[in-house]
Amino acid sequence: MKTSFLFGVVLVIVFGCGSCTQQFSRIVDRIVNGEKAEKNEYPWQVRIMRKGYMRCSGVVLNERTILTAAHCYGFDKESFYQILVGTHTTRRPLQTAQKRRVEKVIVHKGYVVSDTYESANDIALFHLKSPLELSSAVQPVRLSDREFDKDALTNKQCYMSGWGLAMKNNGGYKLPKVLQGVSTKVIKTNLCRYLSRGHEYYRIYRELHICTVLSDYSSGCNGDSGGPMGCYDNDGNFRLLGITVFGKNPCGAKRGFPNVFVRVSTYRKWIARNAVGPVSM
Repeated sequence: MKTSFLFGVVLVIVFGCGSCTQQFSRIVDRIVNGEKAEKNEYPWQVRIMRKGYMRCSGVVLNERTILTAAHCYGFDKESFYQILVGTHTTRRPLQTAQKRRVEKVIVHKGYVVSDTYESANDIALFHLKSPLELSSAVQPVRLSDREFDKDALTNKQCYMSGWGLAMKNNGGYKLPKVLQGVSTKVIKTNLCRYLSRGHEYYRIYRELHICTVLSDYSSGCNGDSGGPMGCYDNDGNFRLLGITVFGKNPCGAKRGFPNVFVRVSTYRKWIARNAVGPVSM
C-alpha cells in the first residue's frame, strides 16, 4: 500500500452532544483520498448500520463480538442495529458479505457523554445474535499490547481504514465505492497534546488514547468512528492499536492536527471479560 495524504472536508453527525463546538469532529469522520483497499485486505473491517444507514465502523474480534466506539451506540434499541462484514464495497454486496443483527451492546461503565467531551473510555462491544462465518474475507483482529504500542512509534507500516470521501477531478468530493485505507504514523502523547494545544475540549490521556499523524505531519481526517488503526508485526500479523474516536473538523483546518484513537491495549482485560468467546491477544 502506498502512503497517502489526506486533505479536505469532513462529514459530522453528532449524537448526545448538546453544545459541542463546531471545531470538534466526533462521529463519522471520513478518510479523504485514501488508497482503494484490495479485496480482503482488511477482513476485520465492519460497517455498523442503524435502520439501514451506515452509523459507524467497527472491528471483528471473534464470531460473536464486534468492537467499536461507545459514541457509535445511541443508547436506543439494539434491534435498530446490524453489522455488515466481508465486503469492501458500498454498492452491490459481494458473495462473501455477511449481515448480522445485534443482540446486546456493552458500553464501558466509565464512558460519560458530556458537552466538553473528555472522551474517556469511549469503547463498546456489540454481541451478535448469530455467529459470523470466518473466511478469507472475514477474520478477527489481534489486539496490541503495551510492548507493541511502543514498537509502533518506530513502525512505518501503520494503517487506518474506512469508507471515506474521495476527491474528484473538479476538486469536489464523493463517497467511494470501495473501502479506503491510508498509512499513518504513531506519535507520542506529549506531541499529540502539543499539536492539539488550544483546544481544551480535547482531553488526551496517555493511558486511554493513542495518536497518529499522516506522513510529514499533514492534517487529515480520521477513518470512520469505531474503525481500526493498527500496524503489522514482524510476523506479518496486523495488530489493532486503536479505534477511531475524534479528529479535526474541518479536515486540514490546522496543519498537523492529530487523529486520536482509544488505546486498545489498555482495555484488553475489559474486552476479554465482556466478549462472547475468546479474543486473539
